[in-house]
Amino acid sequence: GLECQAAMLAAERRTEADLLAMESEVMDMEKVMRLGGDVGEASVKFHTAFIAASHNAMLLRINEMLMELLRFSRSRSLQKPERYEDVLRDHRLILEKIRQQDAIGAAQALREHLEKAKHVVLATEPQHGA
Repeated sequence: GLECQAAMLAAERRTEADLLAMESEVMDMEKVMRLGGDVGEASVKFHTAFIAASHNAMLLRINEMLMELLRFSRSRSLQKPERYEDVLRDHRLILEKIRQQDAIGAAQALREHLEKAKHVVLATEPQHGA
């Protein structure tokens, strides 16, 4: 999807400033987890940071347009605190692949991260017709 494309571009185009911004968001997520804050918002900020690192104006614009939907989706996937460590681990892996300029690895790590989130969201959906 679009985020996987952004992760690939980020791996190819990221600057040192981009890496610092992504690292900062990962550290903020750790802090938010310890303090019991809004982990969903911290996740949104990390995703926005790597999309910014793609240096693709169209992907940034699409991200802005979809921001409320993305916030809702991430808040749903992060309803259970036991998921926080897993998400943090995924974010670290995505960041590491981008740092290594491994475009394929970054996209794969993100795809797996999004698949896990999708399964969590679908598992929390009310079952219709059951």
